[in-house]
Amino acid sequence: MREFKEFVATGIIKKRGKNEARAKSLVDAAERRKIVMEKYLPLNSETSIQVIEECYDVIRELLEAKLIKEGYKTYSHEAVVSYLKEMGFSEDKVVFLDELRKVRHGTKYYGEQADEDYARKVKNFLIEIYSKLMGSI
Repeated sequence: MREFKEFVATGIIKKRGKNEARAKSLVDAAERRKIVMEKYLPLNSETSIQVIEECYDVIRELLEAKLIKEGYKTYSHEAVVSYLKEMGFSEDKVVFLDELRKVRHGTKYYGEQADEDYARKVKNFLIEIYSKLMGSI
């Protein structure tokens, strides 16, 4: 995975003015998405793909909120994922999120499948990093 500074250098991430209102809107959307998922989307073999996609979107929205609050605009999910390392998360967390990004892309656009065990890992990953992400915004 490329470093965050590489995305900035190539213009995939651009420095812009900070936008507190947009950041708050993304945080609110992520919180609502997480609440709805927990309340109405039980994890089982039939919902595994939806759970994976929802978890990914919660994480992505929180990372985008942080980027926007810091004055960045991004045009790439890979660039968003790379920011996790800038926030002090371990390499294994960054690698897992990048893998999740690829799995989510496959399920969303190419009809690829993902099983319940992987969905459980993704949900646990979200639980593990959620409060640190929220605390950083």
